[in-house]
Amino acid sequence: MSFSVLPNPCTVDVEVGDKLHRVTMLLDAIDIDAEAEQVRFVFRRLFRYGLVQHELRSARFSPTDALRELTEGMRLGGDRGGDG
Repeated sequence: MSFSVLPNPCTVDVEVGDKLHRVTMLLDAIDIDAEAEQVRFVFRRLFRYGLVQHELRSARFSPTDALRELTEGMRLGGDRGGDG
């Protein structure tokens, strides 16, 4: 079995108070299910901040070009995706 590792599929813009941080996700794990002929990539990133009462916090997910290209290929039938 061989496969290519997907480049970073997303970024997350984290807003804490008046500060904005762009967080890049990191590849954390590769789960191979040879019997089902599936490979799962797990991306995650730890982000810490101080807790200030009544301070607004938000996180916004944004796909990268790599994820857009992958999902476009799935819509065109180029990949079975997670459902087979």
